[in-house]
Amino acid sequence: MHELSLAASLIECIEKVAKENGLSSVKEVHLEVGEMTHVDPRQLKFCLKVVSQNTVAEESRIYIKRKGPVIRCKGCGLVSRLKRSKELAGFSMSCPSCGSDEVELEEGRELLLKRIKGVKSRKVEDPSLH
Repeated sequence: MHELSLAASLIECIEKVAKENGLSSVKEVHLEVGEMTHVDPRQLKFCLKVVSQNTVAEESRIYIKRKGPVIRCKGCGLVSRLKRSKELAGFSMSCPSCGSDEVELEEGRELLLKRIKGVKSRKVEDPSLH
C-alpha cells in the first residue's frame, strides 16, 4: 500500500511548511492527484488521517482533487485531455485528431500539495521584559 508511504512524506512536508510559516495547527490540506498515479484518493485520505495523529495536521480536513491525463501528440502537436475508453487500461493513448500513437503524457502523473490552511502561533510575551 504505497498510499501510506506517500501520506508519511506529505505529513513531513506539511509539518515543515507549518513550522516555516509559524503555524500552530493545520486546518485544511489541499492535494491534486493525477489519475495516472494509481493512487486511490480514499486510501490516501485514510492514511493521512492515521499518519497525522499527534502532528500539527491532526485535525485537518483533507481535500483531494483528481487531475485527468493530458497528452501531446508528437505528430500534429495537439494537446488534449485523454478520454476514458472501454479498454482494460482505461485510457486510449492515441491522438484524437490524427490518430497517432506517438504521444507524450504531459499531465496526470502528479501528486501535488497545492495549499495548506492553518492557524498562526501566538507569540507569548515574556513578562520579565516589562
